[in-house]
Amino acid sequence: LPFHGVFWAPRSCEAMKQSPFTSPKSAKAAPAKGADGIKYFSYEDGGSYRGECTEDGKRHGQGSYTYPNGDVFTGTFVYGKRQGYGTYTHSVGGLYEGSWMNDTMHGHGKFLFQTGSIYEGTWFNNQQHGSGTLKEAEGRFKVEYAHGKMVK
Repeated sequence: LPFHGVFWAPRSCEAMKQSPFTSPKSAKAAPAKGADGIKYFSYEDGGSYRGECTEDGKRHGQGSYTYPNGDVFTGTFVYGKRQGYGTYTHSVGGLYEGSWMNDTMHGHGKFLFQTGSIYEGTWFNNQQHGSGTLKEAEGRFKVEYAHGKMVK
């Protein structure tokens, strides 16, 4: 089922050791625990996290990570990596909603480009790969990609 911002009951954790999405840096301070039981982290690089984590401080379960550049990932983490279903919103425009595997867009997903075009189809290692549909102002087209390049 799609994740729409409702967090599951968190596991206990006392400290976030590092951000798995940037060079290792410690959290500014011990995590805060909100009234809702969710852990909140703020990082030296300007990133922040709100959600579940493991005892040793890795993001694990449902959560939302805001990158220093303003991009936001909301979804499922497995031992610090994006995994399962999630939404990545680019601060400069653009949005990916779909499957993640080992911290990459992988499986079925939909990408809304800054131009308004929408690609929905399969992804492999952060690239469009396989069959999909491209919707543009001119209409809707069935497309085929190989490692990020349109082949049909």
